[in-house]
Amino acid sequence: MCLDKMRMDLLMNPHFDFIHAFSLFDQDYSGTFTSTRFDQVLKNQFGLMQTQRELMLVLDHITKGSSSVVTFADFCEAITPRYPN
Repeated sequence: MCLDKMRMDLLMNPHFDFIHAFSLFDQDYSGTFTSTRFDQVLKNQFGLMQTQRELMLVLDHITKGSSSVVTFADFCEAITPRYPN
């Protein structure tokens, strides 16, 4: 799966740091970020132009539908590779 390969590539990068990556989204150091901030960073930092529906689908996946606020734990779990059993 493409997403799992991207996760592995990211984690294999010796310069990758979960806290630094999260801080791109969590600029107020609250330990969370909102859908609005997520959208802004994806557009401004990464040049991704997603629809509101696409954005909400990704956030629902990251937070498992529990919230529109992403925590550091949610973020780490979302970008950590899944290993088959």
